[in-house]
Amino acid sequence: MKRFIAKCVFGLGVSFFCGYFIVSVGLGAAFPSLYKAAGPIVCGDRQRLEVVQHRHSWRPGAVMLTATIYLVDESTGKKENRTAMVKLAAGAVYGLGIFVLLLPLLCRRTPLAVVARAHGGGPSATAASAPARSSDEKLAEIKRLHESGLITIEEYQQKKAEILREI
Repeated sequence: MKRFIAKCVFGLGVSFFCGYFIVSVGLGAAFPSLYKAAGPIVCGDRQRLEVVQHRHSWRPGAVMLTATIYLVDESTGKKENRTAMVKLAAGAVYGLGIFVLLLPLLCRRTPLAVVARAHGGGPSATAASAPARSSDEKLAEIKRLHESGLITIEEYQQKKAEILREI
């Protein structure tokens, strides 16, 4: 369980990093409509987002795009520069979307065959190279693997039945 929580926290951090830097800051400059995702979060009842895209050329043939984002009050027409706040909110929205897409990968469990190979068992190990272990040791090992979340209950029960049949 701790491993799953750690993977989720790590995945959430990576997702928000990608959502902010790649989608919001990077792609948002080229595609300003991406900032509309932050509108419901940062805009009040009588406000709207206005995105102004800027093109800069520091040498011939090179173009850099940036965006300035304003909150415009509908009644007075007053503009407030809220670029950083809108980029952060849009990054959070897109980061959460990336996390939802990554969640199935984070929830996958390691198959028993992979765990067995990592611990020196499995088809790659020969009987001559692996030391003989008692049934008690084998049962204790698969119980430890199950309790640490590396194998499912079905895999645990299947392997336990195989060990008991060998006795």
